[in-house]
Amino acid sequence: MSSEDRQLGSVVTRLGTTMMPAAALLVLAGALDGPARTACWVAALAVDYGGLLIRGVEGWRVTPSHFAERHGLVIIIALGESLASLGFGADRLTLTAGVVAAALLGLLVAVSLWWAYFDVVAIVAEQRLRRADPARQAVIARDSYTYLHLPMMAGIIVFAIGVKRTLLELHAHLQIVPATALCGGNAMYLFALSVLKRRNIGTWNTQRLLAAALLLALIPVATAVPALLALALVTVVSCGLIVFEVRRYAETRARIRHPDAN
Repeated sequence: MSSEDRQLGSVVTRLGTTMMPAAALLVLAGALDGPARTACWVAALAVDYGGLLIRGVEGWRVTPSHFAERHGLVIIIALGESLASLGFGADRLTLTAGVVAAALLGLLVAVSLWWAYFDVVAIVAEQRLRRADPARQAVIARDSYTYLHLPMMAGIIVFAIGVKRTLLELHAHLQIVPATALCGGNAMYLFALSVLKRRNIGTWNTQRLLAAALLLALIPVATAVPALLALALVTVVSCGLIVFEVRRYAETRARIRHPDAN
Protein backbone atom coordinates (compact mmCIF):
# COMPACT_ATOMS: atom_id res chain seq x y z
CA MET A 1 0.00 0.00 0.00
CA SER A 2 1.39 3.40 -1.01
CA SER A 3 1.82 6.27 1.42
CA GLU A 4 -1.01 8.16 -0.31
CA ASP A 5 -3.35 5.20 0.17
CA ARG A 6 -2.42 4.96 3.85
CA GLN A 7 -2.99 8.69 4.27
CA LEU A 8 -6.38 8.45 2.55
CA GLY A 9 -7.32 5.50 4.75
CA SER A 10 -6.41 7.50 7.85
CA VAL A 11 -8.56 10.43 6.72
CA VAL A 12 -11.56 8.19 5.95
CA THR A 13 -11.19 6.44 9.32
CA ARG A 14 -11.15 9.74 11.19
CA LEU A 15 -14.20 10.96 9.31
CA GLY A 16 -15.99 7.69 9.99
CA THR A 17 -15.52 7.95 13.74
CA THR A 18 -17.74 11.03 13.75
CA MET A 19 -19.97 10.58 10.71
CA MET A 20 -21.15 7.08 11.57
CA PRO A 21 -22.36 7.91 15.11
CA ALA A 22 -24.01 11.07 13.76
CA ALA A 23 -25.77 9.06 11.05
CA ALA A 24 -26.92 6.52 13.65
CA LEU A 25 -28.43 9.33 15.73
CA LEU A 26 -30.34 10.58 12.67
CA VAL A 27 -31.71 7.08 12.04
CA LEU A 28 -32.75 6.89 15.68
CA ALA A 29 -34.44 10.30 15.38
CA GLY A 30 -36.65 8.87 12.65
CA ALA A 31 -38.14 6.44 15.15
CA LEU A 32 -38.80 9.05 17.81
CA ASP A 33 -41.14 12.02 18.24
CA GLY A 34 -41.17 15.38 19.98
CA PRO A 35 -38.26 16.49 22.19
CA ALA A 36 -36.47 13.15 21.87
CA ARG A 37 -36.26 13.54 18.10
CA THR A 38 -35.00 17.11 18.45
CA ALA A 39 -32.39 15.97 20.97
CA CYS A 40 -31.13 13.35 18.52
CA TRP A 41 -30.85 15.92 15.75
CA VAL A 42 -28.90 18.31 17.98
CA ALA A 43 -26.66 15.49 19.19
CA ALA A 44 -26.00 14.39 15.60
CA LEU A 45 -24.92 17.90 14.62
CA ALA A 46 -22.73 18.19 17.71
CA VAL A 47 -21.02 14.86 17.06
CA ASP A 48 -20.51 15.47 13.34
CA TYR A 49 -19.36 19.09 13.45
CA GLY A 50 -17.65 18.91 16.82
CA GLY A 51 -15.88 15.70 15.90
CA LEU A 52 -14.51 17.34 12.78
CA LEU A 53 -12.91 20.05 14.91
CA ILE A 54 -11.50 17.62 17.46
CA ARG A 55 -10.23 15.02 14.98
CA GLY A 56 -8.67 17.59 12.68
CA VAL A 57 -8.36 17.80 8.90
CA GLU A 58 -4.78 16.59 8.44
CA GLY A 59 -4.47 14.64 5.22
CA TRP A 60 -7.51 16.16 3.55
CA ARG A 61 -7.11 17.14 -0.09
CA VAL A 62 -9.53 19.64 -1.61
CA THR A 63 -10.24 20.53 -5.25
CA PRO A 64 -11.08 24.25 -4.80
CA SER A 65 -13.34 24.83 -7.81
CA HIS A 66 -15.32 21.63 -7.24
CA PHE A 67 -15.62 22.19 -3.49
CA ALA A 68 -16.78 25.80 -3.85
CA GLU A 69 -19.21 24.93 -6.65
CA ARG A 70 -20.89 22.18 -4.64
CA HIS A 71 -21.43 24.44 -1.64
CA GLY A 72 -22.78 27.15 -3.92
CA LEU A 73 -25.30 24.63 -5.20
CA VAL A 74 -26.34 23.87 -1.62
CA ILE A 75 -27.06 27.58 -1.09
CA ILE A 76 -29.12 27.59 -4.28
CA ILE A 77 -31.11 24.59 -3.04
CA ALA A 78 -31.82 26.36 0.25
CA LEU A 79 -32.95 29.47 -1.66
CA GLY A 80 -35.14 27.24 -3.79
CA GLU A 81 -36.80 25.99 -0.61
CA SER A 82 -37.61 29.58 0.35
CA LEU A 83 -39.27 30.08 -3.04
CA ALA A 84 -41.12 26.79 -2.65
CA SER A 85 -42.44 28.05 0.69
CA LEU A 86 -43.96 30.99 -1.14
CA GLY A 87 -45.73 28.62 -3.50
CA PHE A 88 -46.90 26.25 -0.78
CA GLY A 89 -48.05 29.13 1.38
CA ALA A 90 -50.13 30.66 -1.42
CA ASP A 91 -51.39 27.35 -2.80
CA ARG A 92 -54.69 27.33 -0.94
CA LEU A 93 -55.19 31.07 -0.68
CA THR A 94 -57.44 33.24 -2.77
CA LEU A 95 -55.30 35.22 -5.19
CA THR A 96 -55.73 38.73 -3.81
CA ALA A 97 -53.59 41.83 -4.20
CA GLY A 98 -52.15 41.19 -0.74
CA VAL A 99 -51.11 37.64 -1.59
CA VAL A 100 -49.49 38.78 -4.84
CA ALA A 101 -47.68 41.60 -3.02
CA ALA A 102 -46.42 39.25 -0.33
CA ALA A 103 -45.19 36.73 -2.92
CA LEU A 104 -43.33 39.47 -4.80
CA LEU A 105 -41.78 40.82 -1.59
CA GLY A 106 -40.67 37.33 -0.59
CA LEU A 107 -39.16 36.86 -4.05
CA LEU A 108 -37.25 40.15 -3.71
CA VAL A 109 -35.80 39.03 -0.38
CA ALA A 110 -34.74 35.68 -1.88
CA VAL A 111 -33.05 37.52 -4.75
CA SER A 112 -31.23 39.77 -2.27
CA LEU A 113 -30.00 36.71 -0.37
CA TRP A 114 -28.77 35.18 -3.62
CA TRP A 115 -27.01 38.39 -4.59
CA ALA A 116 -25.38 38.80 -1.18
CA TYR A 117 -23.62 35.47 -1.64
CA PHE A 118 -22.98 34.99 -5.35
CA ASP A 119 -22.13 38.55 -6.42
CA VAL A 120 -18.77 38.69 -4.63
CA VAL A 121 -18.63 36.43 -1.55
CA ALA A 122 -18.59 33.13 -3.46
CA ILE A 123 -15.89 34.42 -5.81
CA VAL A 124 -13.61 35.69 -3.05
CA ALA A 125 -14.04 32.53 -0.98
CA GLU A 126 -13.09 30.33 -3.93
CA GLN A 127 -10.10 32.53 -4.77
CA ARG A 128 -8.91 32.33 -1.18
CA LEU A 129 -9.28 28.55 -1.21
CA ARG A 130 -7.50 28.16 -4.53
CA ARG A 131 -4.48 30.28 -3.55
CA ALA A 132 -3.81 28.46 -0.28
CA ASP A 133 -1.37 25.56 0.04
CA PRO A 134 -2.93 22.07 0.39
CA ALA A 135 -2.78 22.03 4.20
CA ARG A 136 -4.36 25.46 4.48
CA GLN A 137 -6.98 24.53 1.89
CA ALA A 138 -8.25 21.80 4.20
CA VAL A 139 -8.55 24.23 7.11
CA ILE A 140 -10.30 26.86 4.96
CA ALA A 141 -12.65 24.20 3.58
CA ARG A 142 -13.59 23.20 7.11
CA ASP A 143 -14.04 26.73 8.47
CA SER A 144 -15.47 28.63 5.50
CA TYR A 145 -17.58 25.93 3.89
CA THR A 146 -18.37 23.24 6.45
CA TYR A 147 -18.91 25.46 9.50
CA LEU A 148 -19.96 28.86 8.16
CA HIS A 149 -22.22 27.62 5.38
CA LEU A 150 -24.37 25.84 7.96
CA PRO A 151 -25.74 29.05 9.57
CA MET A 152 -26.21 30.53 6.10
CA MET A 153 -28.43 27.64 5.05
CA ALA A 154 -30.18 27.67 8.41
CA GLY A 155 -30.89 31.39 8.05
CA ILE A 156 -32.45 30.89 4.61
CA ILE A 157 -34.62 28.03 5.84
CA VAL A 158 -35.72 29.92 8.95
CA PHE A 159 -36.70 32.89 6.78
CA ALA A 160 -38.69 30.53 4.54
CA ILE A 161 -40.66 29.38 7.57
CA GLY A 162 -41.42 32.98 8.50
CA VAL A 163 -42.48 34.05 5.01
CA LYS A 164 -44.78 31.05 4.64
CA ARG A 165 -46.52 32.01 7.87
CA THR A 166 -46.73 35.60 6.69
CA LEU A 167 -48.68 34.54 3.61
CA LEU A 168 -51.23 32.82 5.83
CA GLU A 169 -51.66 35.82 8.14
CA LEU A 170 -51.24 38.82 5.86
CA HIS A 171 -53.37 41.23 7.83
CA ALA A 172 -52.86 39.76 11.31
CA HIS A 173 -50.01 40.34 13.71
CA LEU A 174 -47.38 37.62 13.69
CA GLN A 175 -46.68 35.70 16.85
CA ILE A 176 -43.17 35.93 18.26
CA VAL A 177 -41.92 32.66 16.68
CA PRO A 178 -42.84 33.44 13.02
CA ALA A 179 -41.80 37.08 13.53
CA THR A 180 -38.40 35.90 14.77
CA ALA A 181 -38.12 33.52 11.82
CA LEU A 182 -39.03 36.23 9.31
CA CYS A 183 -36.52 38.77 10.61
CA GLY A 184 -33.99 36.59 12.40
CA GLY A 185 -33.42 34.22 9.49
CA ASN A 186 -32.07 37.03 7.33
CA ALA A 187 -30.05 38.38 10.26
CA MET A 188 -28.41 34.97 10.79
CA TYR A 189 -27.58 34.74 7.08
CA LEU A 190 -25.99 38.20 6.92
CA PHE A 191 -24.06 37.64 10.14
CA ALA A 192 -22.64 34.37 8.81
CA LEU A 193 -21.59 36.12 5.60
CA SER A 194 -19.79 38.76 7.64
CA VAL A 195 -18.01 36.11 9.71
CA LEU A 196 -17.00 34.43 6.45
CA LYS A 197 -15.38 37.67 5.31
CA ARG A 198 -13.62 37.99 8.66
CA ARG A 199 -12.33 34.44 8.31
CA ASN A 200 -11.03 34.87 4.76
CA ILE A 201 -10.13 38.55 4.46
CA GLY A 202 -9.55 39.59 8.07
CA THR A 203 -12.16 42.36 8.24
CA TRP A 204 -15.83 42.50 9.17
CA ASN A 205 -18.54 43.49 6.71
CA THR A 206 -19.86 46.43 8.72
CA GLN A 207 -22.92 47.22 6.65
CA ARG A 208 -24.10 43.62 6.79
CA LEU A 209 -23.64 43.50 10.54
CA LEU A 210 -25.67 46.71 10.83
CA ALA A 211 -28.38 45.29 8.57
CA ALA A 212 -28.47 42.12 10.69
CA ALA A 213 -28.83 44.22 13.85
CA LEU A 214 -31.63 46.24 12.24
CA LEU A 215 -33.45 43.05 11.26
CA LEU A 216 -33.22 41.78 14.83
CA ALA A 217 -34.58 45.10 16.05
CA LEU A 218 -37.56 44.61 13.71
CA ILE A 219 -38.68 41.43 15.51
CA PRO A 220 -40.84 43.23 18.12
CA VAL A 221 -42.11 45.54 15.36
CA ALA A 222 -43.15 42.51 13.32
CA THR A 223 -45.41 41.37 16.16
CA ALA A 224 -47.11 44.77 16.37
CA VAL A 225 -47.90 45.48 12.70
CA PRO A 226 -49.72 43.49 9.99
CA ALA A 227 -47.64 40.61 8.68
CA LEU A 228 -47.55 42.06 5.16
CA LEU A 229 -46.03 45.28 6.48
CA ALA A 230 -43.49 43.30 8.49
CA LEU A 231 -42.43 41.48 5.33
CA ALA A 232 -42.22 44.80 3.50
CA LEU A 233 -39.86 46.15 6.18
CA VAL A 234 -37.64 43.08 5.92
CA THR A 235 -37.60 43.53 2.14
CA VAL A 236 -36.58 47.17 2.44
CA VAL A 237 -33.64 46.29 4.71
CA SER A 238 -32.51 43.32 2.58
CA CYS A 239 -32.79 45.02 -0.79
CA GLY A 240 -31.56 48.36 0.56
CA LEU A 241 -28.36 46.66 1.70
CA ILE A 242 -27.75 45.26 -1.78
CA VAL A 243 -28.43 48.60 -3.48
CA PHE A 244 -26.00 50.31 -1.10
CA GLU A 245 -23.26 47.75 -1.73
CA VAL A 246 -23.69 47.84 -5.51
CA ARG A 247 -23.36 51.63 -5.56
CA ARG A 248 -20.76 52.03 -2.82
CA TYR A 249 -18.40 49.26 -3.93
CA ALA A 250 -18.84 49.35 -7.70
CA GLU A 251 -15.10 49.51 -8.45
CA THR A 252 -14.20 46.80 -5.94
CA ARG A 253 -16.92 44.51 -7.30
CA ALA A 254 -15.73 45.04 -10.86
CA ARG A 255 -12.12 44.28 -9.89
CA ILE A 256 -13.10 41.06 -8.12
CA ARG A 257 -15.53 39.86 -10.76
CA HIS A 258 -13.34 40.75 -13.75
CA PRO A 259 -9.70 40.49 -12.60
CA ASP A 260 -8.38 40.09 -16.15
CA ALA A 261 -9.78 43.49 -17.13
CA ASN A 262 -7.49 45.31 -14.69
